[in-house]
Amino acid sequence: PTTVAAFKQGMDYAHYDANAINGTSLHVNDFEEAFVRLSRMPIEEATRFTGTNRRDSMIAGILLVKTIMQKLGFATCIVIDDSLREGVAIANCNTSSV
Repeated sequence: PTTVAAFKQGMDYAHYDANAINGTSLHVNDFEEAFVRLSRMPIEEATRFTGTNRRDSMIAGILLVKTIMQKLGFATCIVIDDSLREGVAIANCNTSSV
């Protein structure tokens, strides 16, 4: 989702700003649009948005998230640029007796 949010905002890989991405609302259609645009872009142009050698995995990830959203009935999602380990730590703190 972070790449789609950056793509939607016209942000390229070299100028990625996590603060600008945090809280971005994406509609499932944003994933479809990003998929189509990235798929049709020449590799050199796509690299500007995805970084070197990441276009194909970004396209696969976009399709994966879009499919999950559709299967679960979600029309939108909110993008947060924090890592999985931070979420696991927060969840652990919320369930531990510390």
